Amino acid sequence: MALRKNTLAGFLLAGATAFIASAVAATDHIDGSITVNSPTIDLTDLYAFTAGEHQERLVVVLDIITATQAWERPDPSASFEIVFGTLTRDEGVSTLQLLAQPRYRLRCSWQAQIASCEGPNGTVDAPLGVVLDQAPLRLFAGLRSDPFVLNGVWASELAMNDSIPAPFDSNIIHGFNVYSLVAEIDIAALMPGLLGQAIALGAEVRDASGEQILDRIGRPEIANIALQSNTGPDLRDELNSFPALSLPDPFRSTVRTRVRENLDRYDAMDPTPYLSDKDVLAEILADDFLTIDPALPCDGARYFDLETAVLEGRQAENCGGRPLEQDIIDTVYGLLIRGSAYDPIVDGTATPTRTASASFPYLAAPNTGVNATVLALTGRGLSLLSVPGPGRVGVLIGIGVSVVALFVLLGIATRWMWRGAFRNRSARQTDEF
Repeated sequence: MALRKNTLAGFLLAGATAFIASAVAATDHIDGSITVNSPTIDLTDLYAFTAGEHQERLVVVLDIITATQAWERPDPSASFEIVFGTLTRDEGVSTLQLLAQPRYRLRCSWQAQIASCEGPNGTVDAPLGVVLDQAPLRLFAGLRSDPFVLNGVWASELAMNDSIPAPFDSNIIHGFNVYSLVAEIDIAALMPGLLGQAIALGAEVRDASGEQILDRIGRPEIANIALQSNTGPDLRDELNSFPALSLPDPFRSTVRTRVRENLDRYDAMDPTPYLSDKDVLAEILADDFLTIDPALPCDGARYFDLETAVLEGRQAENCGGRPLEQDIIDTVYGLLIRGSAYDPIVDGTATPTRTASASFPYLAAPNTGVNATVLALTGRGLSLLSVPGPGRVGVLIGIGVSVVALFVLLGIATRWMWRGAFRNRSARQTDEF
């Protein structure tokens, strides 16, 4: 029985350690103390692609709240905004730069039963969980299965040991849900200034006053992997305080310097020749926005298509963006470790909890039942351990109390087992006598 108790306690400790450590590589999930302690403002992922063969229809997906609880909603006092800008290729510095300030916004607030979204053509109210199909904007706001895939144990081993672990299958996001805002946009009708242009995309959360940025997101894995450091200061909260699409100096220079240092660190993990100019790559990644060019073919498009063309000194052939089905962790590690988004580092995990659909709203239905609830509660509780603060203290106290209670219950069970065995033995002896 002592062996069983030690084994169970060790399993709980190992599970907690794996989840906490995996916070270093979770797209924008768990990306700093602010969003961990205020999960209803947490932007977790941003996707962009075109609606099948309809290149004139741009689809943007913004996911919110890591390990969403069934009773939660995105913060009703906050404004969740998707920001659109246009890009130009600057041959002088070999990068993609914003052509102008953000051209368009889709600004949404979440209430008990609706998401109210203001765009260039006015405001529409989308009932939660229902597709709103009003040309030129198709809209969905509601709970969905998280399409993200993360081998958290593998990623934490890489980050802590500065070496590439052997691949194995383990998705620590399995069973999680997110709130998704899915917008399918007729570019010509709703945002004509983007027509025929390469587009920069980002998202941000603003407080009730509209003045303070609470969270932001652009390219995947900038906060948790590209800027990760075992020795330097944590830059994530400061990064998340700036508007989408733009990082002002001197902070942008700080980001570029950290990324450049990390490229050397990641390069040292793999003996093969690096496939990019690290200075140029760091310059590109310091501009934290997602890119897509709907004028180019999108069939087979992948994350970093436009940027790869810049790095290779050629014209882009595919539209880029970020499709739902792409295993972004493998791609990002390939980009950072080998210098190419087309040469992924395989972690062994590629299958989401539920497969995305080919039709609107694309993300799979939410996970339900007791198992999904337990997974969400466990994920949320352990995420609080990833950053300092009262949440960590509360969870540690809770874990301590739970472990003590477990040992007490196991002790009581052991006592009853021995007592029962003694009674049975005594009864047999009496019968024999």
